[in-house]
Amino acid sequence: MDVQQGDRVVGYVRVSTDEQGSNGYSLAAQNEAIESECLRRGWILVHVFQEIASGTSTKGRPQLAQAIAMCKSGDASGLISIRVDRISRSVVDFAGLVVKAQRDGWNLVVLDLGVDLSTPMGEALANMAITFARLESRLVSDRTKDAMAVAKKKGIHCGRPRILQAKVVDNIKRQRAQGKTLQAIAASLNDKGIQTAHKGSQWYASTVRAVLRSAGL
Repeated sequence: MDVQQGDRVVGYVRVSTDEQGSNGYSLAAQNEAIESECLRRGWILVHVFQEIASGTSTKGRPQLAQAIAMCKSGDASGLISIRVDRISRSVVDFAGLVVKAQRDGWNLVVLDLGVDLSTPMGEALANMAITFARLESRLVSDRTKDAMAVAKKKGIHCGRPRILQAKVVDNIKRQRAQGKTLQAIAASLNDKGIQTAHKGSQWYASTVRAVLRSAGL
């Protein structure tokens, strides 16, 4: 991952269609900044990949994919961009790219963050981005679990919508009232070819129990 003077690198520049040339980060301005940095470090800039696309994530961007492919194949030893939001506005997405570069052994340089995997400090800053990405993912997961727990207490179903005809529910309740076991009820529904709430073809005792619980029994 060590990038030496004279090594070959590729640049990546991007604008969104609605911001092109309007905020100082035009393609030309980004190109100039990358060329200046490569000249300062003595790197050979073999190509600058240009893209006009949304920056929400790294997905669906063929030019970025080509730049990464050149690094992975060894045709370039690193990728340089002037700002992290030129690569992705998602911290999680950017962290994924850092991990990919570390795993495949090529350098990633992002000037505004000071990320440079070829230096101890630059790699430390990249690892901080990964840490915060993991934190963000964990917080989102915890918030989702908390919201689902609150919804369950309020009797709100979470997950796929259940579509079960009232007559099927009534049939299950009636059989249960007659003293039939959950397994026996499931068998009778299977014999009649009745689908479950999620359009499944097989009923089980646990499936019947879920329906009864939903009905307050």
